[in-house]
Amino acid sequence: MSSQLSTDSPEQELESPPDDMPKPFRFLDLPKDIRLMVYEQLPYTRNFHNIPLRDLTHHLTIVNPSVSGIRILATCRLINEEASYVLGPRMQHILQRPPKIIIEGEHLIGLMELRNGFTWYKDILDKICNALHLRGYASFIHQYRKGQLGVEKLRTRLQLGIFLEEGDDEEIVKALASFILRTRKWMNSKPKVEWDLKYPPITVVIAIPPKYHAPPVITTTSTAMFFFYRLMNNTPQSRTQTGVARLTWLVANLARKLVTKSKIARSVSFVVKLQFGQDGDTWPFAAPDATESKFRAAVEMGVSQAAGAKPGLVIYGGVAEVEGEGDEGFGVKA
Repeated sequence: MSSQLSTDSPEQELESPPDDMPKPFRFLDLPKDIRLMVYEQLPYTRNFHNIPLRDLTHHLTIVNPSVSGIRILATCRLINEEASYVLGPRMQHILQRPPKIIIEGEHLIGLMELRNGFTWYKDILDKICNALHLRGYASFIHQYRKGQLGVEKLRTRLQLGIFLEEGDDEEIVKALASFILRTRKWMNSKPKVEWDLKYPPITVVIAIPPKYHAPPVITTTSTAMFFFYRLMNNTPQSRTQTGVARLTWLVANLARKLVTKSKIARSVSFVVKLQFGQDGDTWPFAAPDATESKFRAAVEMGVSQAAGAKPGLVIYGGVAEVEGEGDEGFGVKA
């Protein structure tokens, strides 16, 4: 069987555009009223970025709200002045919303330290907390946004190497930088919150799955910690223990770790909220009171078990509710 190959040149194969096709035009050639209508149509957006945890099989999700096309403000002075009247209030609305991190129930184990010892193993939440009160990090991010630093140099300056693999997507570094910068702006605005907290809070939403299969886990105690327990007459039965990672246990452990992170950072509190999922449904739904009470008790138990816990560092904030259609489509209340 033979095949017929075209001998026409690429230029001959390409068809010329029809004469009635609209021609490109400069945006500034549009009447001002039309340009204002364009600015009005720029929608709110929520960008979700999965940040890998230590074992790389689990992740947490940071949420970066924005306004689509916000970079149009940097086009020229005229557009900046025109669009600021529309986009400025929208950005202020975004900055008034507490920063939010989502952790799915099956990924909570990725934040757990299963080795009990004197060493504090840092995770990406520690890095975020650390970056919120050290001015140098914000300075590096501003340098990147001005084109004075590349993404890889920003990764180095933010000391993300121990949390992210070298080949990780550059978008993760950019997303973390945006989250850190927006959270700092929000905290510096001295926001009013409904709870009595020591510091401005980050909302941590734990997404409770409709079905959860508790995986087996093995916890170990270091030799030094084992002998410390013996000196305190509190010797564990064995340096190695096996069990299953029940969801309430993971929630309590996370709450306890958040207290420690808040104490170390001395700049941020945490509000823990729950989001209950349903098969085939991405929005939260009303969970039975007994189910919510069980997880609320787990959060409060974890907070009470944290060493040197002080009021206002970590609190339970209830169930994350579905926002109304009039709240610009942000989805879940923080």
